Amino acid sequence: IIVLTSDHGECFAEHGIMDRQHGYTVFENQLRIPLLLSIPGIAEAGVRVGEQVSLIDIMPTLLDVLELPAPSTMDGRSLVGALHGEAIGSVPVLIGWGYRPMMAVREPPWKLIQNTKTQSVSLFNLETDPRQRQDAADSRPDLVRPLRLELHNAVTASPQRPARFP
Repeated sequence: IIVLTSDHGECFAEHGIMDRQHGYTVFENQLRIPLLLSIPGIAEAGVRVGEQVSLIDIMPTLLDVLELPAPSTMDGRSLVGALHGEAIGSVPVLIGWGYRPMMAVREPPWKLIQNTKTQSVSLFNLETDPRQRQDAADSRPDLVRPLRLELHNAVTASPQRPARFP
């Protein structure tokens, strides 16, 4: 079994952020990373999973492949079904970052980013605007409200809430 991935992307002054460092924002250029799995006997070469997945899905996937039980407290889900072409469905993903006062939630194809200091929000359609350049928050309040509530509920329900966020 071979797993190839990364922990984050890079920032090269996109979105007006001049920190030429990594791990500072919740924009896709820092969040989208490769995840390549080579698991003999599980999937044909070149299988691409279209649904949104996360690094927390790697361990449940490996345990599933090895036919080992996953602890009940483990986050994530097995991707074995997806590797066989089954729809696994997208799950909302909460993203928090400690260096910038930003948090985000993805509900494909939408992504809401909230500034935790000013409470301002931005909304992006990741299918039509993958580089996140066209903020749709003002034109889509019907989406902003439920996503903002989802973000709030996820943060307040999380026992491991990032310490730097209010």
